[in-house]
Amino acid sequence: MFAITLAAIIHDFEHKGLSNDFLVKTNDVWVKEAAADSAASSPRCSTGMSNSISGLILVHVVYGVCFTTLFCRNYYVSISDEMVRAARIDGAGFFKIFFKIILPISIPILVVTVIWQFTQVWNDFLFGATFSFGEAAPIQVALNNLVLTSTAVKRYNVDMAAAIITGVPTLIVYILAGNYFIKGLTAGSVKG
Repeated sequence: MFAITLAAIIHDFEHKGLSNDFLVKTNDVWVKEAAADSAASSPRCSTGMSNSISGLILVHVVYGVCFTTLFCRNYYVSISDEMVRAARIDGAGFFKIFFKIILPISIPILVVTVIWQFTQVWNDFLFGATFSFGEAAPIQVALNNLVLTSTAVKRYNVDMAAAIITGVPTLIVYILAGNYFIKGLTAGSVKG
């Protein structure tokens, strides 16, 4: 919700002409993305969140806010300026416009960001291997450990069964929300 509101604020500032340089904002997102690793891991170590599910969730939330803001801002550019101006003329403030106009038409992009974030978190190996181990490790790290354990005979059937089981949740999400995903990706792509 924070990222969606942030994207609406950025879009609102662009409406008022206070900032027309989205490239600077985009670069800011990527700089924050690169810095999030140290920013998210330092407090985790000092607060005892290292090697915990909650610490891993914190890292993914920090990364997710950047991308969700970027996705939503790009979607909000396609919202008609006349609609927002008409609401302002009627006396609506930022939050009323946000909750009554922007949020209801944001369903497709919200579905896209949820699917994208779920897929990123579910398939994440880097943070799982870096910030957690043992029982706190996500399924991708466990799958890697299963495949890399060597015994006298390599059991490919077990490896492939584990890979299929690991991929099923992502497949289910795409099957259930596939229509919304396509609508969200194509929304705003054609103007006029």
